Amino acid sequence: MRIALVLRGHYRSFDKTSKKWLNALKGLNYDCYFHTWDLQDSTTPTWHRGEKYALPLYPSNIELLKKFDKDIVIEKQDFTEEDLQNIYIDSPYKTFVYRYESLYKTLNRILPGKYDIVIVGRYDLELKDNCLSTLTVNKDEIIVSGINNKEFYKEISNTDLLFAFHPENIPLFQVNPYVEQGDFRGGEEPFTKFVFDNFKRVSLKWVYYTDFIIKR
Repeated sequence: MRIALVLRGHYRSFDKTSKKWLNALKGLNYDCYFHTWDLQDSTTPTWHRGEKYALPLYPSNIELLKKFDKDIVIEKQDFTEEDLQNIYIDSPYKTFVYRYESLYKTLNRILPGKYDIVIVGRYDLELKDNCLSTLTVNKDEIIVSGINNKEFYKEISNTDLLFAFHPENIPLFQVNPYVEQGDFRGGEEPFTKFVFDNFKRVSLKWVYYTDFIIKR
């Protein structure tokens, strides 16, 4: 099985979680396609905290990232005053749009026909060692992370933290589920709706707190 691993988002705790990623990938045939921003974390408020001080990526951070992907794309995080004033689910709306646009750009770096599966995750995920070892995916399927939660769309939350699909489905991701602001409870819900609308099968494989955690 040939794997294209995509990590996206802010660097955050990758100094600590990178070893967990390497352990989870041990023995697997994979290439990395990474995207991040020029700051270690978002400065804008989120559901679990307020605004944060801007801390740039240090040379040592970039050096570690390039050990995984020598061609990593590091984009400047830049918001206008209008961006920051338009709040959607506790965060500036444009943060959701930019996040998804950067994902699609990164997916398009993946060479066609080279891989059997694409795994998309975040830098701040701490994985269990064996959570990727038995992974298989059908062409009409997407495998997601999550927690069963009746208050969220399709009764599942945290779907966008870790997911996997067949590379032939990369073109589906050109549709940005955050372009229209729906009435959702959580920031992942537009993505959850997207996967249920576009894949015949949505399989919950990675359970938050059981198979992985977010290392803040």
